[in-house]
Amino acid sequence: MEVSAKSELRRIFVDHGEAYGNLGDEAMLLSALRRLTKYLGPCIFVLPREGNRPIPNLEGFIVETTPSPYPTFKAAIKGVSSFLSLIRRWFPGDETGLKLCYSWVTFLDRIGILKFCYSDYKRFLVELARCEAFYGVGAADFNDFNSLGVAYKCWLYEIATRKVNLCIVSAQGFGPLQSGVLISLMSKVFKHLDALSFRDAEFSASFCRDVVPLSCPTQIVGDEAFSLPVANKERCVFHIQESGLEPGQPFIVVHWRSTDYTQETQKLFPKVANLYDAVVEKTGIPLLFVPMSYDVHSRIDEDCYFELRSRMKHSQNLHTLGLIQDTSLIKGVVGASMLTLGLSYHIHVFGLAQNVPAVITFSGQYYHFKSHGLIDFYGEPSAAHDIEQSSVMDVLLTVMFCLAERENVSTSIAQTNAKLLQRNDWSIKLMANMLKEQGL
Repeated sequence: MEVSAKSELRRIFVDHGEAYGNLGDEAMLLSALRRLTKYLGPCIFVLPREGNRPIPNLEGFIVETTPSPYPTFKAAIKGVSSFLSLIRRWFPGDETGLKLCYSWVTFLDRIGILKFCYSDYKRFLVELARCEAFYGVGAADFNDFNSLGVAYKCWLYEIATRKVNLCIVSAQGFGPLQSGVLISLMSKVFKHLDALSFRDAEFSASFCRDVVPLSCPTQIVGDEAFSLPVANKERCVFHIQESGLEPGQPFIVVHWRSTDYTQETQKLFPKVANLYDAVVEKTGIPLLFVPMSYDVHSRIDEDCYFELRSRMKHSQNLHTLGLIQDTSLIKGVVGASMLTLGLSYHIHVFGLAQNVPAVITFSGQYYHFKSHGLIDFYGEPSAAHDIEQSSVMDVLLTVMFCLAERENVSTSIAQTNAKLLQRNDWSIKLMANMLKEQGL
């Protein structure tokens, strides 16, 4: 595209997880860019990028990158924290310190000190101000396990609402969130958003309705990756067969990982392996492990596959798709399965979006909120089991019921999907209408 034509396009700043290597995050970003293009026409998408970290394949979109402001925020928080160490002794506790540091960093930003000290941050501000709109891609950033991340997102949204005409944040997940400090930061910033949507009703929407007062338009829209396109059937079949499965053979998609967000995950591998053995013994259906992460925040999913396989009695029935960085292909493979069984949130999103029943096995409060939020959205008999609290038999019975009633379960999921389809693009449609009203 010629520069003259390119310059006439809208510039949309797209905030996203920046967790390259997490295929769920990449799926949400790709889906968002596709849908933004659908409703806004061709745009220049400006994406934050930390250092030289690789970005996913964004072929087909016009993408420019700008330095991520996160390193500046993190460095400024650290610097202010060190400077105010004496005050922090008077007001002990991480939360008090975070609130105090946040206030000082915000003040330093408003008087121009940060852009003077950090050249990358100055470049970011310039690029942000050139954009007609700010779009926050769905995520699950707002929780007690991620206090610095919550503060950063609040800071970023505050800057965006000052620098950009239109600021919309889409398909967010919230919880667990009990911190009064974090809630206070969110309440201060969220009231300036032009729109906010949620990916579940049980926790996210109710939290923002009952805890953080909102005056902007809101909606429950489901996950950002719900409408991600699926790769053609031939490619999916090829990769399924490459995993060692026979053509047309039924299979169950499984997943497990060890992350910072799960509790005592190492001790859970034997139980997960026992569950896989029990499923194979009772159903006779082989299992297909689908890796969804290869980043530094978790053990590489493929490593988890090998550990599980080494612990199984029926390891010959556990296959792996291998690491494939094509989310549309992964979604297509998942859609061909009988059932999804495992931890990854987006494995289940991919399946449920195609009427595939889901049985989530999770550990820890972070995944409790994510898992139950998704399952409650679709209702029974799909279910979420805390793998520490539930017996192998409890999970197995759910699996057996979903398989026995698969046709009815799929019909129920399809009914939910039909409603969700009407709302999934709500945030982007609203952005398009608001930009039109503003003459942008």
